[in-house]
Amino acid sequence: MAAESISITTIWSIFYHFFLDHNEYRTLLSHCRKLVQASAHMETWKASKYGCYIRFCTDASLSDVRRHWALYAESDALSNEEKVAIRESFELGMKSVVDQFKENTIFTSVRSAGPPFLTFAHEAMKSHAAYWKMGTTDDRSSTLPHFNPTFYYSGLGGKFSVHYGTEPLLAFHLAPALIPIKDFVSSPNPTIKYATKVAMDQFELWCTAFRQRISDGAGANLILRFHVGEALAFCRALFVCQREKVTKCGAYTSQWGGSQISLETAEYSGNTPLAPVFFNVIDTSNLTDHVGLLNLLAVTIPLLQRKPWAVIHTNSLVPESPDGLYVKGLIARACYDIPTLSLALGVSPAPCMSHFTTVSSKHEVLASTLVSTPGQMHEYTSWKIPTTLLTSSDREHSASHTQKLAGQRWQVDDFARFIFLLARAMFIDEDINSASGSNQRLKRLSYYTRESLVSLMALFKNRLHGVDWDAIVKRVDILQGYDDTGNCGQDFVCQLYLRDVFVMDSMKPSVLREKYPHSTFFRGWRDLPPVVCAVLRIPRQKLKDLENMSFEKLPVAILRGDYRAQTTAGEIYETFSSIRPIFGDMVVSMVDGEPCVSINEDLLGWYGESDLIVSFFMSSWALLEYGPEVLEIGFGIKASPATVLELWPVLGFHLDIYSTSANSANVHFVRHRPNNAEELHYLRARPTVSTSEVGNVVEVKCAPHLPVVESFLIRYNITEVALKRSLAQGAAVTTKPISDSIICLSVSNYERLLSFPFAIYTNKLKVKIAQAPIRPVFEDNDKPAVVPFTVACTSSSINLLNVHYLNLNKLPALQFPRGVEMKFNWLGIHLGMSPSDREKKFANLPTSHPLTMVIHLKQTINTIFLKFVELGEQARVIGLRKLGQDVGIYALIFINDIRFDLSAQTVVVDACAIPLYKSILPRISDYLGVIAPFQIITDDDETLAWKTLLPVFAERCRTWKHKANCEYLSEGFPLPSGLEGYASSTLCSCGKGKDLGAWAEVPEWRSMIPEATRIAISPLFTFSTSYDEVKALKVTLDSIGSNSFSSRSSSARRCAKCGIQGGQALQRCSVCKTTLYCSASCQQSDWRRHKSVCVPRT
Repeated sequence: MAAESISITTIWSIFYHFFLDHNEYRTLLSHCRKLVQASAHMETWKASKYGCYIRFCTDASLSDVRRHWALYAESDALSNEEKVAIRESFELGMKSVVDQFKENTIFTSVRSAGPPFLTFAHEAMKSHAAYWKMGTTDDRSSTLPHFNPTFYYSGLGGKFSVHYGTEPLLAFHLAPALIPIKDFVSSPNPTIKYATKVAMDQFELWCTAFRQRISDGAGANLILRFHVGEALAFCRALFVCQREKVTKCGAYTSQWGGSQISLETAEYSGNTPLAPVFFNVIDTSNLTDHVGLLNLLAVTIPLLQRKPWAVIHTNSLVPESPDGLYVKGLIARACYDIPTLSLALGVSPAPCMSHFTTVSSKHEVLASTLVSTPGQMHEYTSWKIPTTLLTSSDREHSASHTQKLAGQRWQVDDFARFIFLLARAMFIDEDINSASGSNQRLKRLSYYTRESLVSLMALFKNRLHGVDWDAIVKRVDILQGYDDTGNCGQDFVCQLYLRDVFVMDSMKPSVLREKYPHSTFFRGWRDLPPVVCAVLRIPRQKLKDLENMSFEKLPVAILRGDYRAQTTAGEIYETFSSIRPIFGDMVVSMVDGEPCVSINEDLLGWYGESDLIVSFFMSSWALLEYGPEVLEIGFGIKASPATVLELWPVLGFHLDIYSTSANSANVHFVRHRPNNAEELHYLRARPTVSTSEVGNVVEVKCAPHLPVVESFLIRYNITEVALKRSLAQGAAVTTKPISDSIICLSVSNYERLLSFPFAIYTNKLKVKIAQAPIRPVFEDNDKPAVVPFTVACTSSSINLLNVHYLNLNKLPALQFPRGVEMKFNWLGIHLGMSPSDREKKFANLPTSHPLTMVIHLKQTINTIFLKFVELGEQARVIGLRKLGQDVGIYALIFINDIRFDLSAQTVVVDACAIPLYKSILPRISDYLGVIAPFQIITDDDETLAWKTLLPVFAERCRTWKHKANCEYLSEGFPLPSGLEGYASSTLCSCGKGKDLGAWAEVPEWRSMIPEATRIAISPLFTFSTSYDEVKALKVTLDSIGSNSFSSRSSSARRCAKCGIQGGQALQRCSVCKTTLYCSASCQQSDWRRHKSVCVPRT
């Protein structure tokens, strides 16, 4: 609809409103009929006007979407009685949500407000309730004659099943509705109605931009591809397509049913398919909370391009416990120590790779303190491949911008214990006795199966080099044998075989034939399969108790197949997880002497009357050892705190649904699943790394009593005769850090680059044995990065890795009316949260401390914002001056505006920078005499940081292209000659005088335009990983409101520097209007400390 000439208000209503007026409803029906006609089959769709920018990954996806379009179009043919009943179901569903949240107000729309959320908090509390009460974003619901069929038909059939969290405002940036914006009429008291208007304006802009983009047809270079089905299986299908060059691999479309993914041949076949199978950005939305973080990473990592800028985004809601504290979300979901897991997976979360972020989530932390009942906090994490980079400006090494991956060599016992402990954390829900009433696991369904664990092990195996993998797996099996919390040992063995990760002796046909020479069970089969597929028919009446419990919504991960055998030694009981449930009729036949099962699927599923056919893989060993006469095959729910509490009243404590003898007519054993011969072959496809992709191998050293990575060891064998002679004569061996994970080893005139697979403490490196401890935990910020602003350069491009890109011209400019109080001091609060609590405690550290540079840099950036807000035109020109230097200012910053970076939920200074160096001074000397910049003094380390950071701030917002002879590409980024002294600039010349914004329109600066480069300055935030500090932040928020940001609190009026009591003679700080000084000299000498806590009272 956005691509056609349909009114924006009509599109908005169709997309968001539960009820429609006559015109909106007719527009929807008419459009759906067009879509149905165009989607008769894949060829007609591609030939239609929609096919150039919308594609479907499978024929089944197109067919499923077309079925819904037809249902929407045919809704008008329903009888009046049916329409009345549907409308009543809408109203009942809406009422149930309103009643459910009467006591616990939902105000998730504050997330869309960003930093000024406090100005909208009261209205946000009413927004959700208003929408669910009316079903629209206006007041028309009672007069609207038609229900919106797009909210009625879904994969669950025809029923009102809208998620209770649905709220239109969540999808939009609400900040422009809450704060003064230039060239925009803002409301002094923003209401839901006004916020909705701003959201609709954005909706219109987005639709217009989309329509303009696709108007170029094929030249638009924009294709949206859709797949209807389960996300993990789709990722698996893409990986097999990528690796095996096939379009069908036996992966199932959804968790229930027999439909299999068959990628569209024209788009996905061949060695170079038209559709992408590798990606540089994978956004997983909130799937982490529904399928498990490790499951998600296991299937997305193989699809990620091996580029340093490729990224996987995950989002999660971290629950608050009853004691008011937040669990450490990422650590809890990762199930293990983050650096160790990252090393094994080959991807790392952003907090492990950078000490700061330019994307803010601090408002999320503060907003979580506004509710009195246990709530949730949104956690956003980016995962990247920690490819070893040469990001130094050292020209000698800048020609090699990326290195080969560092291989890993672990001790067998260390890696086996790591896998074992990871598995215990993944399957902790299987230990019913460990649950407590306050444990969050009581409310959580299980995500992980032995298939999940083995999928991870397939990735791990790919990362190891020169390690006895067989010994590792055997050791894991032994460790699991000591653990009696589960009955999944045989499932683990089966999955190892199915995924081609390892073959236990019980999976070897030769061993089975030797041990069971007289067994007749597999007589007539072409060979003895190590694994068989058990197919079990569950009579429909056995499911009656579950049909009223929304059982179709439960994930397959909680289902289990099992076998039992009564022996003289007691009962043998094993469970299996690779469940495939399909409703229908089972047809058994013999093919080439082997039994074969096919299923005629009942597509009505839970809404039909057919039996449920369940299949799962199990070891053939059990059939040979116990025989079908003794074995019982069963189906049930995996026991966990959540499932036992929910289902034991219906199914009993063991949660069994159905079981029968293996000799029963309802049980069959076949080589592969019904209707799916391809699955077994393609399950064995796994990622691999060729020897040519691996550089030096690093030995991984773990802590003595826990398999947590503690240090790396590189053994480099010197073979050159001349070099050996130099060493024999006592030549010095030195190392120089090139980046956080690369060192340059030097002996005489010989140099060798050695790369580690993770960031290390370069200052603790031992040279004789090149061993380096890694950073122990991902919150540790004691040692700043060697190269804090990482950049990946190629022969033709520059890519920022930890500072996000933005388009300054598209960001709204903030307005700060003189004499008008800023509501809730939101900007001061926002900037005040850029330093962490830890950094604030270190604000008075000596300049020699490694954290000082980071703290001072953040303080200076915040000062630039605050001084411009306070002084306006008087602080439009900022001068950065090096401490103790007679040379004076080394960079001038001319501020255009402060803009709101909507997508990053922060603010940004839109400015132009002119670095001052020797050759430029004669050209601008006439202006230097009339400029009166607000000067900020920086010490040596911070000066070097600014010279490094200015090119980054310019690169992130540039609208121009680098020239073929750009200095960065030949000399390095930033330009190394400008880092020390004043000989030259660290900025390239490509952006000088281009797209400078409003500053270039000021006549008196015209002659300086050729020397200026536009930059975007952002606050630098720490990652929000310390959730236990939320309550402390609430106290901080209260103290900000009560003006207690003064560095010293005392009933007497004292100078904040020298402590002298001065009564009325003391002068207030011009920024915070709170801290007192007796003289200008005291204020200047205290500024370095004070500016870390100085927040303006506007």
